[in-house]
Amino acid sequence: MLEASQDWCSTATLAQAVGVSERTVRNYVARLMGEGVAIESSRAGYRIRREAPAPLLAVPEPVIETDQTRAEAVLIRLLDSTESVSLYELSDSLALSESTVSNTVLPRWRAMLASFEMRLVSHDFTLAIEGTEQDKRRLMGSLASRSDGAFFTSEPAIALMFPGINVAELRAELARTCEKCGLAASDYAINNLLVHLLVIMERLASGHRLDDIEDPVNASALLASLHRREEVLRGAGAIVRLLQERFGVEVPERDFRQVTLLLALSIDPGGGEQDLAGLMDPSFREAVTQILGLTAERFGLEPFDDDFCLRITLHMFNAYQRAVLKISCPNPIAGNLKRDHMPVYDMAVFFCHRFSQLFHVQFSEDELGFIAFHIGAYLEQSKAEHPPASCVVVTERYHDFSDTLLAGIESNFHNRVMVKQVLSRAEWELEQPEAELVVDTSASLPPAPGRVAVSPILTRHDVHRIRRELDAIEERREGEKARAFLRHMLSPNLYLRESPGSPEECIRRLVELAQGIGVVDEGFLEDVLLRERLSSTAFTDQLAIPHTLDHFAKRSFVAVLHAQKPVPWERHEVSFVLLVGLAREERGNFSDAMEVLVDAFSDMDTTLALLRTRDFDEFASTLCGVCI
Repeated sequence: MLEASQDWCSTATLAQAVGVSERTVRNYVARLMGEGVAIESSRAGYRIRREAPAPLLAVPEPVIETDQTRAEAVLIRLLDSTESVSLYELSDSLALSESTVSNTVLPRWRAMLASFEMRLVSHDFTLAIEGTEQDKRRLMGSLASRSDGAFFTSEPAIALMFPGINVAELRAELARTCEKCGLAASDYAINNLLVHLLVIMERLASGHRLDDIEDPVNASALLASLHRREEVLRGAGAIVRLLQERFGVEVPERDFRQVTLLLALSIDPGGGEQDLAGLMDPSFREAVTQILGLTAERFGLEPFDDDFCLRITLHMFNAYQRAVLKISCPNPIAGNLKRDHMPVYDMAVFFCHRFSQLFHVQFSEDELGFIAFHIGAYLEQSKAEHPPASCVVVTERYHDFSDTLLAGIESNFHNRVMVKQVLSRAEWELEQPEAELVVDTSASLPPAPGRVAVSPILTRHDVHRIRRELDAIEERREGEKARAFLRHMLSPNLYLRESPGSPEECIRRLVELAQGIGVVDEGFLEDVLLRERLSSTAFTDQLAIPHTLDHFAKRSFVAVLHAQKPVPWERHEVSFVLLVGLAREERGNFSDAMEVLVDAFSDMDTTLALLRTRDFDEFASTLCGVCI
């Protein structure tokens, strides 16, 4: 927090943000200073000494043994064991006391195992894991791939889980094998394939075979439906031979079928309109197209075009099969998409919920991230052009130089700029007309937003400078529009400063406020809680933005809860809960308003300033830049 902030951070603000006492903050600062971090203090609080050469929390050399990787390695050993393991042995392995393991580690393990349909059984101070081999492999794959940058950046975890395997070399071999067999696979698909193969190799080497139960999807029927069946079978055979020749792993028929299915559901289906009949039932495409239509209507978008509907249909065909087979596909950018592109992520949540209702499957946040990526890329490509910026050109009339300058502006920015006047410096001083952009060749106007100094004959650097200023103008326009909408939504009657104990309590308190002034109906609360169950709305540290999935409000509003003590909200500690309700006729403003909120809390200085606010007026003034 200190490194992200450009200003002084008071002890009280840091304590509130982190959820500890001021004394603890002072202890943290003393410890950091003892480790060589250059922190200076004053009556205003603490800040990093910027001229100091030592960075805050310099990245150390990778260390294999961390609390997290050690706990995961012990859990995997427990998964691997065919007999119960002593609690005391586990405690020694974790370098923790028996009471800490019982009261802290085991509850986390139980919750994790339950999410994979397994359970931790304890008897006479011994522990064992009950579950199918398929579920144990799913858990191992999840542990291997769970990190912000995918597991390939987590070398300590991989070294503990798969000792003796050159992961980078195996990944390169898989990519070459797919390419030789004519199978197009993205980096994500290759990474996912690699994780599953590592788990299969590890389990087979330990003598663990898949249970003799039927697959929820008929593998032969699925492969027969693919128009690239021969390439998939050839690729799976090449991969199995690679494992046998390179690592001495004999792959049974059941596991070969798993590899084949995994490969079939990881590659790009390819083809186009003419191939859909061979891939899926026509009703599947009709259903996906219908859900996309509902998504566009819900968020006030123009209908998605046919090409995009085709791409999503092909993607959802594989995603559906993965969900049924419980084959994970780790997405290292899912967290970033959720944080940085919250409105697009919300569209993916709505889409997946409707799909899940129709096809009775559940999607992970990794799959949500892939769908958000598709939607976000489409919206970026089809984004409507902004209205041209009004422009005044300040230049001296010397021969036809001004005409040459205007021609250069027109050729480079004909759809982004509307030149309303060409003035000399003296004329500009007299009139000073209003314009969003002033292009100045006199190099004598004082610097200001919207002003760009250029040479009389445009250079490449001049064009870049004008383009950057136009981008800034468009960003200011969108920000002003969104802030105006937020000012319209905020109200002192919808502001609380208290400390509920859980996310649901926060949501219920804010919905009660909204019901009290008559802006929501009875079904609003349940829809907000449903949206929260689908995917947490804690999009950044310090901020959660609960909202509905389907319901609209009678009028648009933002209800604010400033928690005096941070509320644990999934993986975040939240100090602000902003319940958002949108009127149907204003749903098109959702994206801009949400981006302003998330951007505000993504900036550390703004977040710290908001934490220091004591009432509604201070909060609204800090958030929107104006007093309400």
